[in-house]
Amino acid sequence: MYRTEGLKYTSHISSNLQECELHTVIDQATQGDIHAMVQLGKYYLTRGDHYDEKSGKKWLLAASDAGNSDAMLLLGEDSYMDEKYRLARRWYKAAADLGNSEAMRRMGDLYFQGEGIRENIKIAHMWYRKSAQAGNGTAAFQLAMNYRIGEVVPCNYSESLTYFIQAAHLGVDAACTEIGNLYSQGGPGLDQNLQQAIRWYKQGVNAGDEWAMLFLGELYEYGMDPPHYDDAFTWYSDASSHGNDDAMIHLCDLYRYGRGQQRSLNKFLHWAVKAATTGNERGRMFLYDPFFYYNEPDLMPYRRPAAVAKLKANGSARDNYLLAKLCASDINTQGATDEKDAFVYMRKAAEQGERNALYEAGLMYDLGIYTNKDVTQAVSMYQRASEAGHLSAMERLAVHYLSGSGVEKNPERGLHWIRQAAAGGHPSACLTLGYLYMEGSFAGMTVPLDDVQSYKWMQRAADHGNAEAMFQLSSMYFLGDGVRQNREQGQYWMQISADLGYKNAIQFLAVMKEEAADSPGKHLS
Repeated sequence: MYRTEGLKYTSHISSNLQECELHTVIDQATQGDIHAMVQLGKYYLTRGDHYDEKSGKKWLLAASDAGNSDAMLLLGEDSYMDEKYRLARRWYKAAADLGNSEAMRRMGDLYFQGEGIRENIKIAHMWYRKSAQAGNGTAAFQLAMNYRIGEVVPCNYSESLTYFIQAAHLGVDAACTEIGNLYSQGGPGLDQNLQQAIRWYKQGVNAGDEWAMLFLGELYEYGMDPPHYDDAFTWYSDASSHGNDDAMIHLCDLYRYGRGQQRSLNKFLHWAVKAATTGNERGRMFLYDPFFYYNEPDLMPYRRPAAVAKLKANGSARDNYLLAKLCASDINTQGATDEKDAFVYMRKAAEQGERNALYEAGLMYDLGIYTNKDVTQAVSMYQRASEAGHLSAMERLAVHYLSGSGVEKNPERGLHWIRQAAAGGHPSACLTLGYLYMEGSFAGMTVPLDDVQSYKWMQRAADHGNAEAMFQLSSMYFLGDGVRQNREQGQYWMQISADLGYKNAIQFLAVMKEEAADSPGKHLS
């Protein structure tokens, strides 16, 4: 539900009083000026530096007694913020009965959420309609969403369009973007019209809506035949510059699949880190094993049934691998693929020697995905994939040799495959080597202590997006272990590690912040 709540949404009632104006307004209110009473009420209830609940309510009650609906609305908002929903409802209802459109909308919110009253979406819809008819843009937006989603009332894109246009004309900028969505998709009562979609998205862009930028990018990438990748790249870049993490993930896809851009692991990693630091789960997933995700095939050219049929008819190792990936994906192939066939095709592709299929079949056996768990088979698949040069398989194979799972424990073989994977830049393998040189022994492997080598491998893992390596690298810079001491670099890597969600980095920064607060002259860097 698109909703607004709290005192901040009655911004049409001025509370921007300056100190020099306050005494004048108090005098006006004292002399019976109702507008001044409302101004003072909001001033005292919303200005943190001059918060005075008793004075605020006194002036609002006085204005309310004089029949002012804005005062009633503000009293309702104050009650709502205190979670006194029944009292809030009484004030909203009193204001709504006097024609206050915002109070009508807030009545709709209460019924929609069931706050202080039994939930009733039909009555909520009725209040939103009344509010919209009284000229409330936010209520018109909510009505439009109701008609678009089709849960409160039957889905009707034509009705939705009417209310979105009303909302847009009343200054709700997000409505322009939603109109673009209606035309982009088409639906009950409204034909798809990409030119109208572009027109309205661009109005959303002009209003500064990052989502309009994102949706324009998606329209040019997925809605055009053939795709307009250059236009998509431009709009994703604009949305990313406004902090839109979904757009950052789209840029990852353009760079890893080579859609309109030259494939680039470094740029893929750049945008994956950017997205991950905003908390984007897909960005963090990419960083878990960037080499694996960077080398995933682009499945979009194969989403149509005819393309799937061609893959099945050809039956090559690559074709079977693509079929396995399609079966396991959420791509709509219009019934041409089935998730339960994912392992069948992956196994076929592995038997035909497809390197990626060998690794992924190993994962399926290892984790019991789409087939029964079989660690011995997993190790066999990892071995073949590793010998074919698959970095992620090397790292997984090393883990099995070090733990003795599915194969006889052999730290020497584990170290061999860790070195091989790290040499190729695999971040987890680089991290392991970093720890190994730091400690001298790790998981049964032994090497001479070497801070410089430890720094080298931690740096490489960090450069490939590993948050734990960033934390260790930061510590090295702070302490001067294996590298010249540099607190600025230490702070830099610690902050990125924390932004990526690494708990030790988050805790470290929290402690440093507390210490800095206790010692004002002390800084983090």
